[in-house]
This record gives sequence, C-alpha cells and structure tokens, in this order.
Amino acid sequence: MISLLSVALFFLVSCNSAAMNFNVMTDEEILAYNQTVGQWEQVYCEERASVRSRVPGRRCRTLLQMHQQDVGNVDAINAVSSGKPLITIQ
Repeated sequence: MISLLSVALFFLVSCNSAAMNFNVMTDEEILAYNQTVGQWEQVYCEERASVRSRVPGRRCRTLLQMHQQDVGNVDAINAVSSGKPLITIQ
C-alpha cells in the first residue's frame, strides 16, 4: 500500500514540476535554469509584437519546442503545396 502511494505521489510531483511557466521568470532565473539542463531543454525568450496589440509580449520556449514548431511549419507548407515538397529538412 505504501509503495503504491509513493508511486502515485512521484507521478503527481513529476507532472507538476514539468509545468514551469518560463514567461513569468526573470532573465536571471532563466540563466540559472539553463545552467542546470541540457541543450534542448534550455529556454530562450523573445519580445514579439502581436497583431492585436502594439505592446510587445514576451514568449519563452525551450529549444526543443522551437525546433518542433519549425518542423510543424515546414510540414504545413509542404501540405499546402502540390507535388514535390517545397522545403526539405536534412
């Protein structure tokens, strides 16, 4: 019974620790975080102006998330084109 409870608690803590909101972290906190993780988990932030607002918004993502979005964008462009893919990833 105790081992089952420990496993459940472990998964609960694991799920909560992965849900960090990097957008509310300071630059110093992100630098400290980046020193503790691997290359693909490092966080990069950018200031972007939105179409709906003139106030730039901060968007922070891991390198892996940026890469996955780029691959998704390429797939979307190739899905729209007919015939040979317009962009290939090597």
